[in-house]
Amino acid sequence: MTLPDGGISLPELDNAIVVAAFEGWNDAGDAASDAVAHLATTWDAVPVVEIDDEAYYDYQVNRPVIRQVDGVTRELVWPAMRISYCRPPDSDRDIVLMYGVEPNMRWRTFCDELLAIIDKLNIDTVVILGALLADTPHTRPVPVTGAAYSPDSARQFGLQETRYEGPTGIAGVFQYACVAAGIPAVTFWAAVPHYVSH
Repeated sequence: MTLPDGGISLPELDNAIVVAAFEGWNDAGDAASDAVAHLATTWDAVPVVEIDDEAYYDYQVNRPVIRQVDGVTRELVWPAMRISYCRPPDSDRDIVLMYGVEPNMRWRTFCDELLAIIDKLNIDTVVILGALLADTPHTRPVPVTGAAYSPDSARQFGLQETRYEGPTGIAGVFQYACVAAGIPAVTFWAAVPHYVSH
């Protein structure tokens, strides 16, 4: 498959879902984005594309990082949204993993770009992971709650419809954009100890 505007080749996937996480305000202790990165490593995810458009990132807020590779060469890594796909062992579903830095601006355009990729991959469900600081100790299992915007998604996943009102991050905006586009989208939030470093 190819995206109409970028000429990016996309794989043909079977029965695929998205698992997404965004570093930043919705990701206390980087728990959500690290979880998706761990899935990418564990399931040998194949990279598809990185969205690192300068229109989305303020480099004084989210700076690029220089790192050494094999102790010899240096690599410049820009803030980006990484998109890859995999099929977990013993699964009949493909998983598209989307994880990276929450954009600093143009969230609607950013979500439209993600939705275009989702449309081309014929995704039927989006699962967004987030993490929040809470009064929970690291010695106990991590409490996880889920929420859905629509009654249909709430029923399908056995979740409550969200009643939250207040500021939101890109996770909430992306979930709203998915639902508005007719794609079932749910969020799962891990409550991490408030003393975890950010």
